[in-house]
This record gives sequence, C-alpha cells and structure tokens, in this order.
Amino acid sequence: MARYLTEQLGQKAPEGHLNRKTRFKEDLSMDSLDMIEFMMFLEEEHELDLDKGDVRQSKTIGEAADNISKYYGEEDFK
Repeated sequence: MARYLTEQLGQKAPEGHLNRKTRFKEDLSMDSLDMIEFMMFLEEEHELDLDKGDVRQSKTIGEAADNISKYYGEEDFK
C-alpha cells in the first residue's frame, strides 16, 4: 500500500511518513476517484477481489489493511 500511495500521491505521501493512522482524505487529500484507483491497484497487484464497500469506507491505511486481511489473511496480503 505504501509504495502505491508514495508513487501516486508524491509529496502528499512522503516515503517513511505513512502509518496505520494515516487518513486517506484528511492526510493524503484522496477523493473518491483516488480511492477507486487505489482499490484497483490492490486488486491487480495482489490478485484480490475486494469488497469495494469495505475498502471505500476505510478512513485510514490501517482500516483498509484490516478490511482486506479479514478476507485474505495477513499472510496473503503483504
């Protein structure tokens, strides 16, 4: 996740400054289109079929990771 956010958002997401509490909207200024692109990246990169509602409702990086892990397990999602 951090790699994508750093590459796509640049200065908004400086490498090393992202953590589980980083908020998509408030801290990274991500809008709904950014979230859709983020979900598409995760699906392609990790061969996932995500529940769009769960991920889109996530407010932080940690919430997104937890929502994805509940379907795929922590070992599968790295």
